[in-house]
Amino acid sequence: MVIDFHTHIFPPEFSVDRIRYVDADATFGALYGDPKARMATAEDLIAVMDEDGVDLSVVMGIGWADKG
Repeated sequence: MVIDFHTHIFPPEFSVDRIRYVDADATFGALYGDPKARMATAEDLIAVMDEDGVDLSVVMGIGWADKG
């Protein structure tokens, strides 16, 4: 069994309106401010898992600077 123990996924609107979240949160901006930084959806993750033979993935949050 192959387990990917550290993944992140986002709703599709995060990549569509990336600048809104980059401007609103310093941590998010540091991680995903570069337009080349990939933000995967749940569907993206499942597709890559299938391609690479990954059985399970553990989805992690990020340390948002804005606790609200």
